[in-house]
Amino acid sequence: MPRLTSGSTAMVKVMAGRHSRSHQSGYTVVELMLGIIILSILSVIALPNLRDFMRRNAVIAQSNSLLGDLQYARSEAITRRGLVSVCPRASDAGEAATACATGGSASFDGGWLIYVTPTANTDYNAANAAYQLLRVTSTNGTVSLRASGNTMMTFNARGELTPLADASLSVCTKAGGSSMSNTKVPGKNLTVESSGRAAISNLDGGSCTP
Repeated sequence: MPRLTSGSTAMVKVMAGRHSRSHQSGYTVVELMLGIIILSILSVIALPNLRDFMRRNAVIAQSNSLLGDLQYARSEAITRRGLVSVCPRASDAGEAATACATGGSASFDGGWLIYVTPTANTDYNAANAAYQLLRVTSTNGTVSLRASGNTMMTFNARGELTPLADASLSVCTKAGGSSMSNTKVPGKNLTVESSGRAAISNLDGGSCTP
């Protein structure tokens, strides 16, 4: 039988140590199963919070988008010293469609149009040169936007609404095919004063009608 030298003995110890560490660094089936169970529990707890977070962000983003476009329309009316309207866009229209929603629809779910108009509160008419389309905005489909009072808003050269009447819109998340507002995902109320000034506030209560 070969005799182990001191160098050979040291080599055996090193290899044994490596094998021991390699064996210790692995996971047993039980440990893996426990990890999967814990991960599943954490996912169940975190998923609703993540969903609510995404819904809140969508409501805020859509509210800010509409507010920015209303301010833009008012600014254009003042700059051009004329009339600029904002109307709800037909919800069943294609991505490139430029038609106002018909029948006095209060829904801005399909987006909205901003355009120069010769007459206050008239639908955009692409065939009439007196109308000039300034902006077309689409929505992401996960948020509802409903107008109360004026469903079409026209700003005059002084930046006021024509006629002089306040307008209001509610912005809420869509869940289960209906709009909702609660403490976890509060809706937003976007008000436009007759002077043309617009502001956003939290929607009171659970109703999504301003």
